[in-house]
Amino acid sequence: MKNKKRVGLIGSGLMGKPMAMNWLKNGHPLSVISHKNPVSDLGKAGAKVCTTMKELVGNSDVIVLMLPTSREVESVCLGTDGLLSILNPRQFLIDMTTSDPKSTVKISEEMKKKSVKFFDCPVTGGVKGAVDGTLTLFIGGETQYYEECEDVLSAVSKVRTHFGSVGQGHMAKIINNFVCIGNLAVFCEALPLAIKMGLESKDMVETLI
Repeated sequence: MKNKKRVGLIGSGLMGKPMAMNWLKNGHPLSVISHKNPVSDLGKAGAKVCTTMKELVGNSDVIVLMLPTSREVESVCLGTDGLLSILNPRQFLIDMTTSDPKSTVKISEEMKKKSVKFFDCPVTGGVKGAVDGTLTLFIGGETQYYEECEDVLSAVSKVRTHFGSVGQGHMAKIINNFVCIGNLAVFCEALPLAIKMGLESKDMVETLI
């Protein structure tokens, strides 16, 4: 049986932590780094808790970023002593953050100089999807890269769609967010109408959301 890829997670917050638990459950050796989010629960579950980025990278085949914004992603990737100076051509770097596509392309161009296998892969499905391992993934980048990471991606997701070149995954996620916000706006207009027509707001919320 082929060994599962070793995953290094940078960003063990609201979404990252339950995703990490699913990698562990699926037999992936996991390394995490203690930063702003506590990782003691992951350590107790079997993850290796690293104190430096270099240590995490040294124990990983695939490094996953699940950070707040592109600003943090660029800092981690391109900053002083960042991932660009540590990663090697044998490793994969996956940005699962909801990032700016332009920033993603910029990072990709820098990673190409070191032949690092980089692709973007933002998610949707919320915390419940992260806990259940049923997230939807929006993938942008080389087909070969994400196919080689299929075991890592399938451990946390139910639906995986490849949208094209680097940055296209993040662009698709932005469009998805736009649609969701539009639906929310429509719902906020419709709920007062439902109440006016004598319908219970609680019933409408439970039915439509």
